[in-house]
Amino acid sequence: MSAWSGLAAAGVAIALALIAFGQPVWEYRTEDSQSVETWSYSPFVAHQTDYNKTTDLTTFRNYSYDQLATLPPGRAQPRMAKVFADYQEATIFALVAAAAGVGLTILSKWKKLRGIFSGLAFLASSGLTLYAVFTIAFAIPVAA
Repeated sequence: MSAWSGLAAAGVAIALALIAFGQPVWEYRTEDSQSVETWSYSPFVAHQTDYNKTTDLTTFRNYSYDQLATLPPGRAQPRMAKVFADYQEATIFALVAAAAGVGLTILSKWKKLRGIFSGLAFLASSGLTLYAVFTIAFAIPVAA
């Protein structure tokens, strides 16, 4: 793997991660005859949407994961808050590692290091991203 391909792959990984931040990781919806409640979990915030069918009123609320664990009974979600707080931490570390991987790839190209150095830099930066993805994939069904 050349330095340029390692740099390009790391750049694509960072771009995809930044695009994915706007999308919810997990979402669920409950509906009855009077209301519709939707919870959307993004990497850094939880969104709640309440729609009252009788009054035609919609309420939007955003919660940090610290706030989500301490809501009143019936609305508190401490297990989901813990899962997403861990995911948030792993995501931040993954972005830092990806930036470091890009830096190491540039450094290996600048110093004209031959071989697999830039590939290893990319692999190391991708490791935390994979950890974050697999952590959330296996932890959400247990917490929900």
